[in-house]
Amino acid sequence: MLAMVVIINFSFKGTPWGKANFTKRTQQYLSQINYDLPNEYDLSTIRSFKTGKYKSVITLPNGIYFQVLEDYSDQLFDNYYTAKVESTVSNEASKVIKSIFEDDSRVNLDMGGGYGINKKLTETSSYTNLSEDVKMHATLYITLVNSYTLLDENIFNEKCSKLFEWITTNNYDSNVFISFNDGYVINIDYNELRVLKDEDVLRRAVKLKHRE
Repeated sequence: MLAMVVIINFSFKGTPWGKANFTKRTQQYLSQINYDLPNEYDLSTIRSFKTGKYKSVITLPNGIYFQVLEDYSDQLFDNYYTAKVESTVSNEASKVIKSIFEDDSRVNLDMGGGYGINKKLTETSSYTNLSEDVKMHATLYITLVNSYTLLDENIFNEKCSKLFEWITTNNYDSNVFISFNDGYVINIDYNELRVLKDEDVLRRAVKLKHRE
């Protein structure tokens, strides 16, 4: 029985020696790449039960975290440049959203972080100068966490319109997914963002669930 438990645990989380080996490979990889990384950072290694492969998560002192992964030919790659851009946009958006909605929020730009996307970026890349084929696959996830409701339609439309205007004015176009405290969500497609009319915003709100 104990052996069975150990085997099941290893199948989900990986073996200690497997993690140690991947961690060592990650450290060697980081020492060889030409990134301006600080001397100290946190590194943790986990195993994906779905793919069966290990990956390391590196968290930098400035809060940026990125991954070192293994492709299908067992070669290591990372999403450092992608993580930098995602962190910059997420932080900027968080400040703007707090000023517009007067509400705390959780904001996360997700560009996918795959091998192909990261290859298109460099140390000086910013979201504003990325190509359309990258932006149209990115999603800005916004979760308002305080007691915000949609009771006043005029105020709601005004605040959402300000947010969408900020996104398009700053060339931060992406798919936008907003979830509200009362269970409503708004999902705006990349191609719809610049042609969305103010009066259409409320009609895009969908209540996914009721909260007590």
